[in-house]
Amino acid sequence: MNKNGYVLVYALGVITVLMILAASLSNITMNRSIWSNRNVYNIKERTKAISTVEAAASDLALKFDDLNNSSTSYKYLSELSVNFTSYFDIIESNYGVTIRNVSKETCPDQTKPSCYLYTNEYEIIYEAKEFTATKRFFLSMIPSFLYFALGSNSDITFNGGAYIDGDTYVKNNLFLTDVTNYSRNNTLFTQMSNFLTVAPNRSIYIDHSLYSCSKGSVVDCYSINSDNNRFLRNSSNFRQVTDETFYSTTFTNTPPSLMKYSDHFLNVNFDASYQYYLNEATNDHDIDGIDINNISTEINTYITNGWLTPVSSVSDLTDKTGSVVFNSDTVISDHLNYNKDEWIIINGNLTIEEKDIETITIDANILVTGNITITGNIAFDSTIYALGIGNIINAAISGLDTNSLVLLTKENLNFTAINAFRNNFNDHVIYFPNTGLSTVTPHIRGFFYTDANAQVYAAASYIVIEGGLFTNDRNNQSKLPTNINDYDDTYTYVYETNAIGLVINSFRGSVTNDFDFTSSRRVEQSRFVIKHSLDTIRNQPKGLPINTQFNYIFEGVIIK
Repeated sequence: MNKNGYVLVYALGVITVLMILAASLSNITMNRSIWSNRNVYNIKERTKAISTVEAAASDLALKFDDLNNSSTSYKYLSELSVNFTSYFDIIESNYGVTIRNVSKETCPDQTKPSCYLYTNEYEIIYEAKEFTATKRFFLSMIPSFLYFALGSNSDITFNGGAYIDGDTYVKNNLFLTDVTNYSRNNTLFTQMSNFLTVAPNRSIYIDHSLYSCSKGSVVDCYSINSDNNRFLRNSSNFRQVTDETFYSTTFTNTPPSLMKYSDHFLNVNFDASYQYYLNEATNDHDIDGIDINNISTEINTYITNGWLTPVSSVSDLTDKTGSVVFNSDTVISDHLNYNKDEWIIINGNLTIEEKDIETITIDANILVTGNITITGNIAFDSTIYALGIGNIINAAISGLDTNSLVLLTKENLNFTAINAFRNNFNDHVIYFPNTGLSTVTPHIRGFFYTDANAQVYAAASYIVIEGGLFTNDRNNQSKLPTNINDYDDTYTYVYETNAIGLVINSFRGSVTNDFDFTSSRRVEQSRFVIKHSLDTIRNQPKGLPINTQFNYIFEGVIIK
């Protein structure tokens, strides 16, 4: 009897355990099924979210390309954006996304200089039940020259041992020599030096050919034509070089990357930008049809019509609120501070010089109808356009806080007598090549652009620039010689040379005031040093050249 009872109890226990196991397995199976279904749903939802914002971005990119091909009017980016705001609505409707203008939320009044007139940040947002997919994109009409330490829309010639910490852009041909050219008492000379040195991890973007000539190979890279006082390139002594040859024979340290520029290069239309800001200065009166090269004759009409207020001295600006005009050649030798929503117009030549003050500050935006000359110790927070020549003579140019000078000239730009015969190289330290870093205390801070050509003499001068230097070389752009023998009398050459575009002459070592040269291989004794700065791109001061086109950059999708 007891045995039967134990058997029954045992059987019931086994059955109970089996039922519990069956229930547990069933629960696990059900949970796994629920988890699996949820996971499948999440994967599908995640995939849909990513594919939706990617498809929306693809459609936007096509629209941006169409706008870049059709826009003809030079404007701020905030004005150009009117063309694609309506298309944002279509994209939002078609894909169920939201396009958020991040820049407008952080700076609602985009007519102010403190707002981003040249770059806008957006987000494409798709909200699902479990996920939010976001893809950021940026629209920018910042002119591309600001992204380079040195550049030219035609050629660049590096004579001698300059040091470049930044990328270089060459639309056409690049020429390198190990000599530096200089002028003394209107007589031309050539001095043995070193080749250019480029900081590590920097690139040279070049569309066509690289040519090199080495005086160390017992050849003359230049001859001097005494009849017209010009350096003549001895083309037969320049050889076209490949990347490998370039690396092994030209650079003793880490060479830069050589490549073609693949992004969309936003050029500067100097005349259109100048005219745009002149129109802005006259409270947007329609002066678009005026020949900018004869604009000085129209200034009196603007004054008569009350579009501009005439002033005769810096002290007259104290109680003024709108744009003003100095209606003659002008010398500024004192502090100048004026609202950068407005413009100061110089109808004539402008000289900014420091005489008796340790440093004068120029905190204003200026349009000049003639030449501009800068000399002495000047601290700038300014954008300046000049229709004539730009001369930087014996100047020390600094910035105000993180802002500095942006100077654009229609005619040639010249740097001369900067720290002449100075041989103290302790104000900048170049850690090269071990760390790849440069610490630079600049003599000149700012970005310099010319619509024509530029030449730098740093044989006796000692020039350290933080910023950039670019030549548009408008007279030679359409010719683009592809062979060293293609240059002829139809080209507009840099003064005293048979080169076009940008010419940098730099000695490496010390030089006395009687031009006694002591050569050095030490890169920190380069007499021309330029280090690129991102400050102007970050700050985007009002007055940068406007454009008909823009660049766009899409980032990856972020899932939250």
